[in-house]
Amino acid sequence: MTTLVTLKQKLNHPQASYKTDELNFLMNNIGNPNSEIRDNLVCSIFGKAFLNNEFTFEQARFCYETAIKQNLLFYRLEETDPATLTRSFTCLLYYLIIHTSNDSHSSYYHLLTSQEEVKLYNLLIKYLKTEHDFTASTPEYGWVDAIPHCSDALSEAIKQKNFSSQLVEDLLQATDKLLKNIDRNLDHDELSRLAAIYINGFKNKKITNQRLLLWSNQLSNIESKNSNVVNLLTDICNQLIKFKLITSKIKNDILYNLIISKND
Repeated sequence: MTTLVTLKQKLNHPQASYKTDELNFLMNNIGNPNSEIRDNLVCSIFGKAFLNNEFTFEQARFCYETAIKQNLLFYRLEETDPATLTRSFTCLLYYLIIHTSNDSHSSYYHLLTSQEEVKLYNLLIKYLKTEHDFTASTPEYGWVDAIPHCSDALSEAIKQKNFSSQLVEDLLQATDKLLKNIDRNLDHDELSRLAAIYINGFKNKKITNQRLLLWSNQLSNIESKNSNVVNLLTDICNQLIKFKLITSKIKNDILYNLIISKND
């Protein structure tokens, strides 16, 4: 029986265990161009295994160490898809690692040391500002979604105690660069996932009203041919009002200044 067939069976097993060759297959196919393998098998097994404690602690460490050693987050960065798929889906693996490493109920609690965690946060911030492939999906490869996947990982990261104020500043600067570089309007789902980073930052007292106002002023200076800046800040403000974290006045101040600057 091939590794592929065995893994497909384990996807439906309520409490599977994994051999070394199967773990190697998962890591080697994290960006497989075939969406049936990449999305429906590899990504699904990673999610199932991490969230249901199916890997051993050592196997979870193997996933992290392999991704870092092979620099999968920046895999063939000069290229677009299919190389982007490896970078993009590595973000989802890092989301799972960050989440479980900080979950006291997980078998992988403290999977990462504080130093490793901070290093990973820095890598994700660097990736956010350097990724140049903004493809959402293609008929050939299915979902690519590099920025949304990175956003998911950073949305989890910013909630953690090791995500420092300096990392928040670096993140805001990285977002500035992303918004300058992006070559199309993001859709609602993409904007919502990007906005979730800053909403979680607000919820966890990493971003203040004052810092949000200052950041919005900085964003008003971005030369952009699309509406991503206005749409992103609108999404952030609407969500923060929903959670009663800012007032309508602050939202109006942010958006008024932004729109005025765009019309000058």
